[in-house]
Amino acid sequence: MKKLLIITNLVWFSVFVFFACKPTTDKALTDYEKSFEEYRKLPFRGADAKTVKLLMDNYKRRWDKIKIDDKAQEDARWAWFSLNQLKNMIHEMETNVLNRSKLGSPELGIRFYFIEYPDSAAFKNNSYFAKVPATYQKRHSLLLVPTYKNGEKNEDFDFRGGFDANGQPKTFMASMREKLGGKDGIKKSQGPTVGVSVDAGETSADNRAGMGPPWNGGDNLREYIDN
Repeated sequence: MKKLLIITNLVWFSVFVFFACKPTTDKALTDYEKSFEEYRKLPFRGADAKTVKLLMDNYKRRWDKIKIDDKAQEDARWAWFSLNQLKNMIHEMETNVLNRSKLGSPELGIRFYFIEYPDSAAFKNNSYFAKVPATYQKRHSLLLVPTYKNGEKNEDFDFRGGFDANGQPKTFMASMREKLGGKDGIKKSQGPTVGVSVDAGETSADNRAGMGPPWNGGDNLREYIDN
């Protein structure tokens, strides 16, 4: 009897330890958290070295012909965005779409528009360029605009432009026309513009990039590829 009691106590003790140590049920992932889980599973596909050299050499032939004020090889060669800056933009895109729209969990992206900085007069008259180096004037750079999958089309949108009654985000150009009040004559056929005064209303597009002048030696990618 005593032996049976000991065994019974051991069984109950084991059951108690099992439930005490059992992890609590995991909280269901939100749509925002699920979006991170999905891309973590995707393998990264990079371009091979021969393809990278081919692409850069092809552009170099075009770049050699670019002139600014009749001076050859004066344009920018690259634009640089910090990783934190890109992650912040992605975070804002995902949280606004998932929490404020009725799109569900669409495929999101970023469209890179080629743009050109204005001349010195515009730099002086627009506060946006207050901290932009003068060397960027009249050189091209990139404007990053959010997109979401709308059927088969990647649609530009402005998450700072709000959402309509159906939870649909405004297209980027619709938001631009609203914020500019049509005073600059922007039409659907034209792409987004850069350097709009913040008084007209900030957008979700981003252009705060570092920019590179022509290659001039030093520790850079062009040097490695040429050698």
